[in-house]
Amino acid sequence: MNVSTAAWIMSAIFCLGGMISLLAALLNWEWFFRSEGVRMIVGRMSRKWQRMIYAAVGLLMLCMAAHLITQV
Repeated sequence: MNVSTAAWIMSAIFCLGGMISLLAALLNWEWFFRSEGVRMIVGRMSRKWQRMIYAAVGLLMLCMAAHLITQV
């Protein structure tokens, strides 16, 4: 596997994760915020803050995917 292929795979992973995180924050997906992994990270915060954090994380992941694509 060359560097270009790895960059495309990583950008796809970042893009998928960023879209899921951003959509969960925007659409307030109950199943997402009730999952054990999310509760472990932001469990003591209100839902409003959880949504803001995951929206920011989603945007950062999408920016990272765009950065990886432009560097190939």
